Amino acid sequence: DRERTGGIDRVRAETLNDRGVETMSALNRLAPEPNLVKQARGLLEDAAAADTTYAVPRNNLGKLAQITLQDEVAEHEYRAALMLDPTYAAAWANRAEILEGKRDSEDAAEEAYRFAIEHDRSDSLEVRQVAANNLGYMLLGQTGRATDALTLLEPEVERFPRNLALAKNYGMALLAIGRLQEGE
Repeated sequence: DRERTGGIDRVRAETLNDRGVETMSALNRLAPEPNLVKQARGLLEDAAAADTTYAVPRNNLGKLAQITLQDEVAEHEYRAALMLDPTYAAAWANRAEILEGKRDSEDAAEEAYRFAIEHDRSDSLEVRQVAANNLGYMLLGQTGRATDALTLLEPEVERFPRNLALAKNYGMALLAIGRLQEGE
C-alpha cells in the first residue's frame, strides 16, 4: 500500500529518482551531454514533486548541479534536502564539498563533513568513508592541521582497512607529523 496524499507519492518519487540517478551515471563528467543533463534534471524534479517530503531527489539535484559546475544551485539543493531531513549524511557531505571550494568556508566545510561522518546510517557507511577521506585531505592542506588529520583518519583506517584513499591520506598525515617532529 503506497503512501499518497497531496504531494506525497514515495513509490513514484523513488522510481523517478532511481531513473534520474541512472541517467546521471551515464554522464561524461568532463563534458556532460546537455540532453542527458536535461533528462536527469527532469526525472529528479519530477521525483521531488511526487513526494515533497523526500530529501533524496533534492540531494541528487544538487549532485547534478555540481557535476555541471553550478555550485550555487548545488548548495541550494543540498540545503533544501537538509531542510527536509536535517540528519541526511549524504547531503551534509555533498554540501561540505561545495563549502570546501569557497573562500573562508573551511570551518563550515569541516563541520558539515564531521556531521556526515557521525550521521551515516547506511549499511556500507560509504558516506562516512568519503567524508572522512575528504576531511582528512582538507585538513592536511591546512597549515598546522596534520595532527588533526591523523586523529580523524586513524580510527577510520582501522574501521575500513580496504579503503586505499583513507590509507593514503593516513600515510600522508604520518609523514607530515614525522616531518614536523624532525623540524622541532
